[in-house]
Amino acid sequence: MAVDILSSLNTGGTGINLADLASDLTNAEFAPKRNIINNRIDKAEVSISGLDRLRGQLDELSGTMANLSSYETMSATTDDPAVSVLLTDPKKAPTIPSSVEVIQTAKTQVLEFAGFTSADQELGGGPLTINFGEWAGDPPVFTENPDLPGKTVTFQAGSTLADMAEALNMIDGVTARVLDVGDGTFSLGVISETGTKQALRFTAGPGADPGIAQLDFSADPTPFQVRGASDAIVAVDGIAVLRPSNEIDDLIPGMTLTLNGETDFPATVGVQSDPDMALSLMQSFVETYNSTRTAVKELSNRGFVEGETAGALAGDMVASTVMNSLSRVLSGGMSGFGDDPIYLSQLGIQTQRDGSLYLNTSMFEEVMTDDPVLFESVMRDSLRSTEPGVTLSGMPAGGGAPGRLSFDRDPATGIATLNGTIMTGTVLDDGRTEYAILKGEYAGFSITVEDTVESANIDYGKSMSSLLTDAIETALSGGGLISQREDSYNSTIAREQTALDELEDKAVAIETRYKAKFTAMETIVSQLNATGDYLTSLIDAWNAND
Repeated sequence: MAVDILSSLNTGGTGINLADLASDLTNAEFAPKRNIINNRIDKAEVSISGLDRLRGQLDELSGTMANLSSYETMSATTDDPAVSVLLTDPKKAPTIPSSVEVIQTAKTQVLEFAGFTSADQELGGGPLTINFGEWAGDPPVFTENPDLPGKTVTFQAGSTLADMAEALNMIDGVTARVLDVGDGTFSLGVISETGTKQALRFTAGPGADPGIAQLDFSADPTPFQVRGASDAIVAVDGIAVLRPSNEIDDLIPGMTLTLNGETDFPATVGVQSDPDMALSLMQSFVETYNSTRTAVKELSNRGFVEGETAGALAGDMVASTVMNSLSRVLSGGMSGFGDDPIYLSQLGIQTQRDGSLYLNTSMFEEVMTDDPVLFESVMRDSLRSTEPGVTLSGMPAGGGAPGRLSFDRDPATGIATLNGTIMTGTVLDDGRTEYAILKGEYAGFSITVEDTVESANIDYGKSMSSLLTDAIETALSGGGLISQREDSYNSTIAREQTALDELEDKAVAIETRYKAKFTAMETIVSQLNATGDYLTSLIDAWNAND
């Protein structure tokens, strides 16, 4: 138990509790200032709590957008396992199903060089030239493929069958392996790529040892050919075409076909949408957005109306500023998906008078029936060009504005630009040139063009999901508006806490000074009382003697 020494000693003085008096006087002087500082700290802490709630709402909305863009509401369909189909660009895919008949799949050329005793059998050394091209006619005549230059391999003396397979495997377009036939002999199997013009021809050069020369079939592949190379023959809507590969991306716009076998009857290939999933995703977005808007309203409420409580961010514009930025995204439309911007209102999403969203389900279902591709602009970014001879890959990652981009190329020099920015070009083996922007706002995608292409329009569309996510990430980023306000409130708390500490130090000093003065006063009063008591006693003694 604390002992009040000053009061304990104050038995002959004023009789006042001087310690309490010093404390009360100090509190009377400093309590108002202390309350002001504590109120500022409390308000800042409440505001930080409000910002944390705002972050949580924005994170939830961002998660909804990520979920929205991860689902596929459109897919390619086929009714025959002999034809697989992948939807690569819903905007290009035809709405009317196509008939696809696989008359013949593309095949590789298969060669077998038989009769070897082991994989380590020595073949010797010398040059062997491998050419690519087409064998045709009877007797067969070889025509070289000008797009695939031949390659000559010079084997060192003592090279084995295994060395031969290893060297052939190093050549693009050739696969080789040594096979144990199982009857005590080994064969060298050699396979080309699919396509008539991918067939192989081996020619032994001058000075080649007999083991190398025995692989020569420069005049006729028949002695070694197990199967000849051939193109795929496919009839699309009754029109037969040839393709060197079983993976075909230039027959039906927006789709890639994979031929798994020949069809007994024409397969039906088309595109279908999932309107129920699309509706569910859109309803989830509207509900989460409205929930975020309600939270912002509660946080920003000033409490002026009777019965209402002021929000944690009352008087702070940060929440309404963030919400206004999201509203501008939703009302601004999505560019780069065609000649005109796409607006959410076209999908049946309407903005109410209070700023909340309303989904007109009837209108949305009608859109999903008539133009399901329109929903893709809500979910996913798009990069496309309708120019022939232009192939696009990747997606801009530098924050470039969506819209129509202009690609220009000088065929004489090969120099190309995108919206005036010079691109880096690489000539590919097939004669096309791949251009890329390595830095800047449109870095991240490439344009591959045929040699005849001089210019092209490229439409870069950013989906509503991406635009809204970008706005949320900007608000939540380290240097964003919310972080700035959090830093400001934390600085306020630190500053006010320092001021509170300094105030407490002053209060202690003042109380100590009061106690010192009261002690001096009490000493004087005690002395006066003692003197008075002495005089009273003396007078009483005098009176008694009389």
